[in-house]
Amino acid sequence: MSTPGPHRSSIRKFVQLVGGYLSSVLGCFESVLHSEGIFCSYEPDDDLLKLVGTLEWLTCFVEFHPLYKPSQLNRWLDYKRAEIEIKEILSSLKGIIVVIDKEEMDRQLTKSYALVLKIPPLDEETNQLIEGMKDFYKHSYKWLDAVLLFEGSEENEAEGNVGYIGEKLPWYMVQRKRSLVLNKIHRFAAHVERNQHPEDRVQYFLIFDEYGKKRDECIFSVYHAGELIEDNFDRLPDGPPPTGLRIQESFVLSERSTLVDLKWDYDDLRYQFVVEHRLKQNTDKTWTRLMTKPGETQATIFFELGLFTEIRVAAITCIGCGRYSDVLNALFLFGGSFMNWMDFD
Repeated sequence: MSTPGPHRSSIRKFVQLVGGYLSSVLGCFESVLHSEGIFCSYEPDDDLLKLVGTLEWLTCFVEFHPLYKPSQLNRWLDYKRAEIEIKEILSSLKGIIVVIDKEEMDRQLTKSYALVLKIPPLDEETNQLIEGMKDFYKHSYKWLDAVLLFEGSEENEAEGNVGYIGEKLPWYMVQRKRSLVLNKIHRFAAHVERNQHPEDRVQYFLIFDEYGKKRDECIFSVYHAGELIEDNFDRLPDGPPPTGLRIQESFVLSERSTLVDLKWDYDDLRYQFVVEHRLKQNTDKTWTRLMTKPGETQATIFFELGLFTEIRVAAITCIGCGRYSDVLNALFLFGGSFMNWMDFD
């Protein structure tokens, strides 16, 4: 997703609307001067009083205008800065395609399955204000009668029910809600990171919820061939990690290698499992992978003798590799015995 473009567009609209508003205010001021005949009479004191009254009216108009008052404009800028910060986080995600809606996701879908995280919209409040500002001009209000727009605004402003972008702060401006959403995104990113393998059949999408829903939760969904098959997961549907990873037996084949039977526990036997291992002291941190058949909770693997080895296992679901078991650290010795790494600390 390319984030800078939309931001530049909305900021450009904001600047244009504020600039147009300021020009209209100045035009209003000049119109009042002419309509009141200020500086055209032979009564300087009277002209001065009229000028002071006009400036007071204009100051009131600028200060309490529901859409263009300074506090509202500053709030829009604060919201936009927070939006940009979140979108910069999203643009840094690897392996996750950020899309606006389901139609865009369908256009980019190239694999059998899709795991989708839906988050609350980012720009609903700021776009709402932009539309209101545009609407102000569209209806061609008479600037000399514009006092009707903010009649009673001082009283309502004190009560806190006029001139705000929305009834409540957007989620990215509330630390608790922001943290909940970002935690879901980071969990999603961690799942994607452990599923970057050529044989994977899953694509990963982040999509924004529709405007007007007024909900701040994040929802996971699973699609197959573009059709929704599972929905409304509050948590990533990757299942629990396997437990009880252990070595059942080991057989020495030669002075350099041993054959090891691994075993682990898992409740749902519909899935395949991936067993991964690597040498602990190796500078190359790549894991060697072995796939089991569906429902098999054991595997037989060749290991070298006399080398510290790390072993882990995870279930493979329709959305990819799930959470890994605790790592088993072992040293295989001549004679078929093995020891846990902790024995050597």
